[in-house]
Amino acid sequence: MYSRRLNLVVNPMISRNYLLRLPTEMIQYIAYLLPKDIDVVHFSLCCSLLAALILPAQSSVWCARFGDTYDFYEEHSSAELRVEYQTRAIVLSQEINFKFDQTEAETLWLEVLRDMLLESYSCSKLSESIPKTFQRLRDVLRQCDFLRRPISGYGLRKRTRPSDLFCGVQLRSASLALETFMSFRYLRSDYNVGVAYAFDAGAAIPFVDIRKLDLESILHTRNFWLRHLLNPDEATFYTPFASSQPCYRPRAWENLVIKNSRLAHNCLRLEPGGGPLNWPPLFEAIIPTQGQDTNRIYYRGMQVTHGSFDNTLYLARGFVESIHVPQGGFPDWCRICFILYRSNYVKLTNLPVTTSAKSAGYEDRWFVEEWPPLDISMDFECMVTKESYFLVE
Repeated sequence: MYSRRLNLVVNPMISRNYLLRLPTEMIQYIAYLLPKDIDVVHFSLCCSLLAALILPAQSSVWCARFGDTYDFYEEHSSAELRVEYQTRAIVLSQEINFKFDQTEAETLWLEVLRDMLLESYSCSKLSESIPKTFQRLRDVLRQCDFLRRPISGYGLRKRTRPSDLFCGVQLRSASLALETFMSFRYLRSDYNVGVAYAFDAGAAIPFVDIRKLDLESILHTRNFWLRHLLNPDEATFYTPFASSQPCYRPRAWENLVIKNSRLAHNCLRLEPGGGPLNWPPLFEAIIPTQGQDTNRIYYRGMQVTHGSFDNTLYLARGFVESIHVPQGGFPDWCRICFILYRSNYVKLTNLPVTTSAKSAGYEDRWFVEEWPPLDISMDFECMVTKESYFLVE
């Protein structure tokens, strides 16, 4: 008989530290429960063994912390979530402003905000609750000057043209600027009034082009209206907007209820219909469509003034179509075009004021006319064209 002596080498750190004896999942859960990201960093720096358990890409810490702040809108691996979470944590913690134009740091910040905006609107289609990513966006934009000074290079004597990414993120964030808790006061220097009113001595250049939107001009127009709505120095729309109930303020598209009103000074009564015949070659020559390979809805109707139906009315025909190429980093742009006109062959006179056109049977009579038209000067008494855009939410 003989015996063999076994020499076991025990790591002295493990023998003295009961924390490291816990299962890996429990250690990672403890790290996840720490209130701040810097606490996780300090915890992992206690020793190399803790760092090896907490920091790897496959650690559950990153997936859990990401899910507390942001929404899962697609399937991602733990490694991808770690990179995304850490990138957002670092980038969004920086003090960013566009006082002296856009540098690489501002570009990275805009790219992160763009991705978060895209996630927010993707998640809003899947759930009725407000996305967590959108709540995080609110916190970020409330603490910086991005919406408060919505123009690039505002500290320079001569401003350069803002990037499409800057304009796209600004325009997509417009609904946040209208929220009462933001309390932004837009300045007169935040827009070019000539652009806002489309004052142009030369050839008219439309904001909406079939190939590319003029996002800078659209941004100037947006800033013009935000100043008139949000700045008390403006005596136009600030008071009625500030005193209006939330139900009367701009809301998401899915919450809008379209109904006829006789209180507005000017409004359009529009209904889908007409098909391609609604936009004949004569109209196509004035405002061309994007062709056959796009989603397009035709509509027609009439302009209503003070809720009455009299001989000052205009007929309306138009269409809404999607814009193929993302603009400013965002898809889902749409183009809305219509023409208001008075035909030489249709006279809308002596229509009852107190009875709606539809119930009185006048709806079909709006379009009892020779169609399609062949000549502008011969077929129309007057004509007004409108072309605009909107982002689908």
